[in-house]
Amino acid sequence: MSEKRVDSAEKPGDGQLSTQAWDRFYAEGRSLLVWPDEMFVRELNQLKDTEGLKALDIGCGAGRHTLLMAERGMHVKGIDSSSASIAFATQRAADKGLSNVTFVSIPLQELDDPDGSYDVIVIWGVVHYLSDEDQKAILSRIFSLLKPGGKLFATLRSTRDSRCDPTQRVAENRYKAIYFDAGEASEKEMVMSFWNEDEVRSLLSDYQSVTLGHRDLEPISENRLSTSHWLIRAQK
Repeated sequence: MSEKRVDSAEKPGDGQLSTQAWDRFYAEGRSLLVWPDEMFVRELNQLKDTEGLKALDIGCGAGRHTLLMAERGMHVKGIDSSSASIAFATQRAADKGLSNVTFVSIPLQELDDPDGSYDVIVIWGVVHYLSDEDQKAILSRIFSLLKPGGKLFATLRSTRDSRCDPTQRVAENRYKAIYFDAGEASEKEMVMSFWNEDEVRSLLSDYQSVTLGHRDLEPISENRLSTSHWLIRAQK
C-alpha cells in the first residue's frame, strides 16, 4: 500500500478505503511510487550488515522499499492486498534480476509465517489509513513476527498534519479528513488516524527502544495542505 492516496467514494464502514479501490488506483498507475523514501534509505544505511537478513515489507505497493532491501542482500517478502501493485512489483524485481525477493498479494492478517521470522519489518505510509481494530491487530502481529532484537521501521501520521482538524475528531486518534482531490466534493472525506508523540510512544511501548523523527512537508499545491509524519525506528 505504500504512501497511499485515497478515494473515499469507495470507502467501507467508517471511511476506510477498500482493497478494490487500491487495486483500481494501482491498475491506473496511481500511487505506484517507485523511488525509496530518503528517510528510509538513511535508516537502512545505519544497519551495519544487511547481507542475509530476513525482511518483511507490509503494504509494499510498487516495491520501492522491498527492492531496495533486496539490492542490499536481504531476503525480502513484500505483501500488499492489491494484486495490481504486486504484479507491478514482481515485474520490477524480474527486470532487475533479483531472486532474493518475493511478492505476495495477501493482507498481513493472512500471513502464516511463524513468530520470530524477521530481522526487519517495514510498514511505511500504511497504518494511519487502517481502522482502529486493524491497527491494533497488525501492530501486535508485527511484534510477534520480529526476532528478539529485530527492528521495525514505520511511519505514523502526526497531529501536526494540516488535515488533523480537532473539530473533526470522531474517536481517539481518529479524524474526518479531506485527502484525495478527485474533483468532486463527495469524494474528499475519509477517516484517518493522527498521533502526538506521547501517543506514538504508548502505541509502541512493548519495544525495548523507540527512536522518533518527524517530517513536515508542504507539497507544491494550490490548497497548501501540509503532511506530517512520525518516522519510527523501534527495536524489539
